[in-house]
Amino acid sequence: MCMRMCQAYEDFEAVAKDLVARGITSHSKLGCQGGSNGGLLTGNMLARSPELFGAIVCQVRHTAPHCALCSALRGASHRCAT
Repeated sequence: MCMRMCQAYEDFEAVAKDLVARGITSHSKLGCQGGSNGGLLTGNMLARSPELFGAIVCQVRHTAPHCALCSALRGASHRCAT
């Protein structure tokens, strides 16, 4: 399972980089938004590659499994609202 999730993160990063490389958008204009499992994906992008996106909206329910993610994101120099 972890290998598939890591692949999803790497694929998402690759698409973001490709959109910029092709001149379709710029990093400052590129944003991503996700809720539930997509919120975990966007939260991971915030932790892994914040420089790729001008805006990241991470919508994850504030429940016990997600508390660690929210705590980690609050520790970063980015705004995290729960």
